[in-house]
Amino acid sequence: MTALARVLARAFPTRSALTTAILKQLALLGGAVLLVLILSMTYGVDLSLAFF
Repeated sequence: MTALARVLARAFPTRSALTTAILKQLALLGGAVLLVLILSMTYGVDLSLAFF
């Protein structure tokens, strides 16, 4: 994810509003992917209070 952000930062060298918006969207996408990954890894696992 960081490499993709660096490539986009090199493509748009100045800190324009477009660059900021693209990086913000990439960060949100990365967070969503991470959330889905965590949810899929815990599918079927008992996460109730009695488990801990």
